[in-house]
Amino acid sequence: MEKVVLKRSGKPGLEFEGELLYEGETSPDEASNRWSGAVGRWKEVRVYRTRGGKYVVWIARYTQWQGERDIFIAEVFASPEEAVRYLEDEAPWAAEEVAEELGVTERLE
Repeated sequence: MEKVVLKRSGKPGLEFEGELLYEGETSPDEASNRWSGAVGRWKEVRVYRTRGGKYVVWIARYTQWQGERDIFIAEVFASPEEAVRYLEDEAPWAAEEVAEELGVTERLE
């Protein structure tokens, strides 16, 4: 476990001890197979597990355009399933990869 401090827009940094479970990003370049869908904008996603067993999803929304600001978000979840559900809306490409990495499946009864 390592000490992690995550930058957040409009809030103090989020500090915890944890391990990085996933890291991925899109590209601002249309020619990339990881193109973000928006020229000049891209996202970076990280998922951590804290010492206490919680899951932290950190999303950075970057822009290269003058007049726009980068945005940093960190959300805390009690389970990997909750983290994946959050990513389904915020970064669907990452939700699939994180679910696979963490062994999350949707179960029907």
